[in-house]
Amino acid sequence: MKKARVIPHTSWAAKSLWSVEGKTMSMLLFALAILGIGDGLIVLANLGSSPWTVLSQGVALQAKVSIGWSSFWISCLVMLAWIPLKLRLGLGTILNIIVIAFFLGLTTKIVPEPTALFSRILFGGIGLLLYGLGTALYLTCHQGQARGWFNGGALSTTSFKK
Repeated sequence: MKKARVIPHTSWAAKSLWSVEGKTMSMLLFALAILGIGDGLIVLANLGSSPWTVLSQGVALQAKVSIGWSSFWISCLVMLAWIPLKLRLGLGTILNIIVIAFFLGLTTKIVPEPTALFSRILFGGIGLLLYGLGTALYLTCHQGQARGWFNGGALSTTSFKK
């Protein structure tokens, strides 16, 4: 029986975690940019955010820095926590931290916050669509450890003995 793939193999998929190919890099950077913009629109909608972004917002408010910088530094700390889990980093993992934080910060800085409920709902909806599309495209690049924290935790605690 043929093993099913969870994430499809696309024409732009990387050959390795560190390969630098034009098609892969273009799609990867595009995916991360729209993911960051989508996350920024969700923040601006002020109707709720993902747990990761809420943490970044809280740290940003307490440290008096932008949400982009907060997201960047939190992501760096989490990546350091991968070391004991022996997870492999990829170019996509590094770019994920940099590009998403940049576009999250840029979006929340230059796009005016909507005030009317309809505009806030529109921002949230468009942000959610961009976030989802960006995530899907990022994963199809096969250049980063998707859900690395959870994979590492499962691998370090699961016994494969029968």
